[in-house]
Amino acid sequence: MARFLVESYLPAGNRDSLAADAARLRAAAAQLERVELLRTVYVPEDEVCFYLFESESAELVAEVSRSAELEFDRVQPVVALDEPA
Repeated sequence: MARFLVESYLPAGNRDSLAADAARLRAAAAQLERVELLRTVYVPEDEVCFYLFESESAELVAEVSRSAELEFDRVQPVVALDEPA
């Protein structure tokens, strides 16, 4: 399976919604066994949130994000260099 990063705008005033967004994404991913949310990273200064997924395709990740009603800018494939082989 590959890794994908979802980028989403999250204004500083809405920071409390971060945990709820991640919970909705996990629940939506659980409906599709081939998608897993691995990590959530928020960059307050840039007001951007990144969600790291493992999945068979970017399309499945986008489907999960839409199902969780997450407004997102893009889904990009990523390579993690610091993980054990």
